[in-house]
Amino acid sequence: QLLSTAWIQEECPNQDCNASKRELVAMFRSVPPESLMDEEERELFQSLDDVVTVYRGVTSYNAQNVKALSWTLDREVAEWFAHRFGQNGTVYEAQVRKENIHAVFLGRNEEEVIVDPECLMGLSQLPEQEQGQGMEISM
Repeated sequence: QLLSTAWIQEECPNQDCNASKRELVAMFRSVPPESLMDEEERELFQSLDDVVTVYRGVTSYNAQNVKALSWTLDREVAEWFAHRFGQNGTVYEAQVRKENIHAVFLGRNEEEVIVDPECLMGLSQLPEQEQGQGMEISM
């Protein structure tokens, strides 16, 4: 529970200078996914297909960190992250096997999935959506 709480409360856990990606992945691997999630998150995790499409929105701040642990199941959430702070960011799409998803977190309305970034498949940049198609989410 401490790992999931610390992850959710950190603004940019993928870029924490105190823990490398390798260390973070090792922490998530050391715990059964079910123990990191609440009941609603476990139900969503169980309902996922064997291969899952995930999205990540980046801005100039984190553009060098595309292969990170934190992705979302919702493209509109990724669009929000790509354009927050008035940035003209980029949205990426990838696939990941369910067995390489370490947790699903719903607490911030992000449909966040924690993945092993080395296990991402078919990583590609998506074309920008037309203005007005993205949704607003509260963080």
